[in-house]
Amino acid sequence: MRSNTSNLSGVSGPGNQMTPNRLVAVALTAATLTLASALIAPNRSDARSLSCNALAALGVNPANRTGIAEGGDSIPCTASNWYYDVQLKNNAGNILAEVAGYTSGYSRPNTGNVGCAGAIVHAFAYNNVGGAGSSDTTGTNSDCAY
Repeated sequence: MRSNTSNLSGVSGPGNQMTPNRLVAVALTAATLTLASALIAPNRSDARSLSCNALAALGVNPANRTGIAEGGDSIPCTASNWYYDVQLKNNAGNILAEVAGYTSGYSRPNTGNVGCAGAIVHAFAYNNVGGAGSSDTTGTNSDCAY
């Protein structure tokens, strides 16, 4: 007759069988390790807020053919000091306007309104917090082109 207990090492013997007490001990150990790792590991949303993920935004006024690029962080950034670079570019990749520097906390730096007559434009934003960089690019807008 076959036993309902598992053999851990493949060697039969009374000391190598998975008894109900051993099974409970293994399950408790696994649960304890899972709980401990959850308490020690940083919360993903906290880690993201420290990285200040870039978010680019673009505004175009077709009436006077001006554009503005805005950058910043996609979620409130809690870093005390981070670098940003925000650019308004044309389709060829030429920079029409740029602003760069350091800021802290939640910030939305922008290029200010600049002429973009005849250009198809997009915005680019780059953020760096302690060596961890992220970037974002908007889609193109042709309202300045005509």
